[in-house]
This record gives sequence, structure tokens and C-alpha cells, in this order.
Amino acid sequence: DKIVTKFEYSLVKFDVGYPTGDKHKNFGKVALQISEVDNLFMGEVRIKDYGDKANEDMADRFNVDKDKKALPETILFTTKDGALTEVARYGGDYSVDNLRLFISSKAGVYLKLDGCIKELDTLAEKFSRAANKEDREKILFAAESWAKEKGEDALVYVKIMKAALDTGIAGVEKEKARVEKVMDNKASEKVQAKMARKMNVPNSFAIRDEL
Repeated sequence: DKIVTKFEYSLVKFDVGYPTGDKHKNFGKVALQISEVDNLFMGEVRIKDYGDKANEDMADRFNVDKDKKALPETILFTTKDGALTEVARYGGDYSVDNLRLFISSKAGVYLKLDGCIKELDTLAEKFSRAANKEDREKILFAAESWAKEKGEDALVYVKIMKAALDTGIAGVEKEKARVEKVMDNKASEKVQAKMARKMNVPNSFAIRDEL
């Protein structure tokens, strides 16, 4: 409580005493990514079923099933009304993208990725949701206006929109596949890092359903 009450939102993962695997790793990756977000905390409570049985009382307090097969259980809390209150429990697959989506949709927090721009991220998803070419052209026009202010990173969004103007989301997926192919072809670490940054922008075009 001493830590989480200092933040407006806290995402807490209740897990086994010694967690391993992709779920644990991806939670840690997201925690690093959000480290600069002032009003958000991510932490972990490890429940031990041996020895002093540490944190079993915490699990009971928040109605977390202590069975190892049921863990991890991840809960978003808020202190907006002055008291620690549960907002929602995570029900996704613990991929980095879906953990980020859960946080942003439930806490209303924008989580910026390297190479991405908030205003253009919003336009990117609208572009993918657009029903026809005419709507996509209007969004492209808005993106080009932003690009004049935002510089080189913004031009990546414009390039993808132009390539996908006729086909919409299918054109975006084609660009993602191209970048992934370059990354898979044993490129140098420098090129890999550059392409990973570039992949963040096509990912902004994803149509996401709230978790």
C-alpha cells in the first residue's frame, strides 16, 4: 500500500515465488517501457506456498487464487477517489502489445513507443478502421499536415498510408511483413535495432479491441 498509494494507477502481477517464462519477461519489458509515466506503477507480488508463505495474506485480501495453475493474476488498481480500488483484471495473453493495450484502455494512459508520435498513432488506427478510400484520403491529408511539424518520424506514417491508400489494413500488413522479413534475414544488430524501431509505427495501425 505504501507504494501504490503514491500513484494514480498501479498494475500489480500476483505470481508464484519464482516466476519464469514469457509472461514474466513481457511484464518486465512493459514495466521498463512505462518507467517514465509519472502516474503509473507496475509491480509484482510473489506468493510462496512454502516456508513463511510470504504474501498469501495479500492474495487473500484481493481474492487472488493461490493455485500455481491460476497464476499469474494481474490487477489494475487506482487511487483516484482516495482509496485503493480495483479497476479491472487482465484477461489477455501477456504479449507486450496486449499488456500495453490493457493499460492504455483501462487507465487512459498513452504509452509511447520509440519512433512513434501520439497524434499520428491516433490517426493510424483511424486509417485502419476507415471504411473506404475517401475516408483514408482525409486521414492521410491530416497526417501530412502533422508531418510538416513533426519531422522525419512522422513521414513513416505518411509513407505507410500512401502505400495502403487503396487496400487499407491489407497494405499496412504488407509493410509489416516487409520489415519482419528484413529483421529475419540475419541483419546486423544496428540494422535490426533500426528496423525494430520502424516496426513500432506499423503496429500503431493495428485495430485493437479493448481487453
